[in-house]
Parts: sequence; C-alpha cells; structure tokens
Amino acid sequence: MKLPIIEVDGVKYEMRRPKANMWADFAKFDEERKNLPVTEYVDKVCEFLASQFDGLTKDALLDNLYLEEVQKKYFECAGFLWNLLTGKFEELEKNSESAAATD
Repeated sequence: MKLPIIEVDGVKYEMRRPKANMWADFAKFDEERKNLPVTEYVDKVCEFLASQFDGLTKDALLDNLYLEEVQKKYFECAGFLWNLLTGKFEELEKNSESAAATD
C-alpha cells in the first residue's frame, strides 16, 4: 500500500510510515474533528495533516492546498490508516483460521 502524498510548490511530501502512536493521534483527532467549530475546521485539519508528514507545516498547507483538497487529503490519510489497521486484523484472522485448521 502506497503512502499518501501531498504536493506543495512542486515538492512531493510522503506521509511518514505510521507507528502505533500515529494511530492514537489520528483516532483522537478524528473524534474531536466532529465537534470543531466551522471557523476552526480547515485550520485544525491542516494542522493534523502537517503532523503526519515530515517537513510540512500547517501554514504551508493553508497557503497551498485548495479548499476542496483539505478534506480530500484528510480522508485519504484516514483511509490509509484504517486500511493498515483493518488489513492487519484480517491478516491475523486468516492466520488464526489457518492455524486452527492445521491443529
């Protein structure tokens, strides 16, 4: 699975390979995101996105992403994280089913 990419001023930034603490940060933000005031929404989503990419800042994203790209990039990163987590669960289930079948 390819890591999400954000391009700013012709430079491509690749999302950091997720570690366990990135999942916790995402899950917490995703819950808080639902209650953000509209006036803070884009700012906070850009702040979160910047935290997932080395070398990116919230201000760089605010200055360079088009409005419609903010939500799109957020859901791309969120989907990537969910797929990593649920894919691992599916893999564990398949492995446990295979192990049970051989016992």
